[in-house]
Amino acid sequence: MKLDVLQPSKQPVKGGKAGQLVEPVAGIAGEPPLDEIVTKLEDKLSQAKARQTAISSARKTISLAAHMGSEDHRARLDQLNQEGAILSGEIESIEAAIAEVQAQIIAAKTAAAVEADRQKRQGLLRLADELRGHADKVDDLWRQSIAEYLVLQGKLHEIAQSSGGRPAIHVVQSACRRALISAFIGTSLQLQFLAPGERHIIADLVGSWVRNAGANQAPSIVNEKDAA
Repeated sequence: MKLDVLQPSKQPVKGGKAGQLVEPVAGIAGEPPLDEIVTKLEDKLSQAKARQTAISSARKTISLAAHMGSEDHRARLDQLNQEGAILSGEIESIEAAIAEVQAQIIAAKTAAAVEADRQKRQGLLRLADELRGHADKVDDLWRQSIAEYLVLQGKLHEIAQSSGGRPAIHVVQSACRRALISAFIGTSLQLQFLAPGERHIIADLVGSWVRNAGANQAPSIVNEKDAA
């Protein structure tokens, strides 16, 4: 009986390298898996060899009497010789069947490993595409952040020109650097550690600068009204 290699089962079992998952190997339709077939054939081979050993022992026991003219022992020896010859052919065929099934098991496991490697490579390619998308997004957001900061810095400079030079540009830059450092605290991109009281967000900084600018402008507005 020829045992055609079928597609491997979906349920993984351990085998091959330590900890590696491989697919159980199926036989022909309606038959047990190839691993089970090998086990059954090996059991059958073991039984046949045990019977062969028993036949050999029985022949040795009656050989002398059979060749010395005992008809009963002669008949028994002929029977044992016939059974031994048939059994030798049976053992040879079982060993050939085991070798064939084992070759199919190796072929099936190799095919499963190749397919698993192909799927792994495809997964890595998909992951690489996703990573490129994330990288482009991060770069774009950083560029947008820098552009927004430059706009913010320009508008704060306009406010400073009309409110006694406050906030000074170097103060804005220093405070925004601390805000940038604060934004990454607790992440894998943390630049340095700042105490909680030293941490700021840009929105709070801008709110403070705008309030201070308004307070600085108030006396000027009063003086202009008095002069009028």
